[in-house]
Amino acid sequence: MTRIKLEYVHEYRSRERTYYYFRRRGFKRVRLPGLPGSAEFMAAYQQALSASQPKEIGANRTRPGTVNAAVVGFYQCLAFRETAMGTQLLRRRILEHFRADHGDKRIATLPPEFIRRMLDRMGPGAARNWLKTLRALLDFAVARDSPATIQRAVSSWRK
Repeated sequence: MTRIKLEYVHEYRSRERTYYYFRRRGFKRVRLPGLPGSAEFMAAYQQALSASQPKEIGANRTRPGTVNAAVVGFYQCLAFRETAMGTQLLRRRILEHFRADHGDKRIATLPPEFIRRMLDRMGPGAARNWLKTLRALLDFAVARDSPATIQRAVSSWRK
């Protein structure tokens, strides 16, 4: 008899029969019906496996269209991940400060003079790095979401 070895499946034997459970750390134990390899067993296994996938931390607190959602998406995009590690650290530090101050605001409603006021408060080097970082974030937001309101807001900021 061939045995199927599936991840997170544990076998328990009693006097009468054998029971199979899906057990993953941090999640509830789920009993799997039938024998390993059967259609009902594999369907229950797939359902338990998909239900036990770890959720992204803070995903339910992030509202679409906000600065916070744009920053979270930007961290996962290839444009951010393919930059050098030093650039990632610098941009992450800038974006985390920006997100702490303005994370709940909607990108489309930020006025154009907002960027100018932020840049006026910084020194030349910091302003250049901040502007490059924010430009990359907004380009990502426009490419991903692309609603007309974000495009209008970003085009007015670039003037």
